[in-house]
Amino acid sequence: MASMAGLSVDTLRWYEKEGLLPRVGRDGYNRRSYSPREQPMVLLLTALRDTGMPTADMKSFVTMLGEGAASHTRRIALLEEHHRRLDQRRAAIDAADQALQHKIAHYRGLIDDGLDCEGAPVSVNHSITAGLPVAAARQAPGPAAAGPSAHKPPQSTCPVSTSRCMRARRW
Repeated sequence: MASMAGLSVDTLRWYEKEGLLPRVGRDGYNRRSYSPREQPMVLLLTALRDTGMPTADMKSFVTMLGEGAASHTRRIALLEEHHRRLDQRRAAIDAADQALQHKIAHYRGLIDDGLDCEGAPVSVNHSITAGLPVAAARQAPGPAAAGPSAHKPPQSTCPVSTSRCMRARRW
């Protein structure tokens, strides 16, 4: 059951101990044996947990299940409230994703333009090897191949505390 639900055995035991699952029967080897009725409950709890539903809400939901049809309206209310929280999380994640995409595009633009965060040109060797895996960077032309001034570090770096990128809130 643990592998089917993507849970650890300890999590299943904890669900049972916390009352999220009823006492589960045992087989001849004293191992938990989940009935066809209990298996969907474990999968439901896994889905609720995957959405970030708090354990207290999961407990409330399980309690309401035991009340039968009389709790349908309350179950709907609990699920709708959780759905609203999911929508808020989704919006926050989407905003963070947009910020990441903007930053990636910003840095790609700097690389394409051969500039650092201060707008100063970056040495050819630094520009070539930036962002490459270590093995590829080692194969890039070294200082001798790039000319006599290539041994100098880039004119400016992009330190978080003083970068124009940061001051302009374009981090």
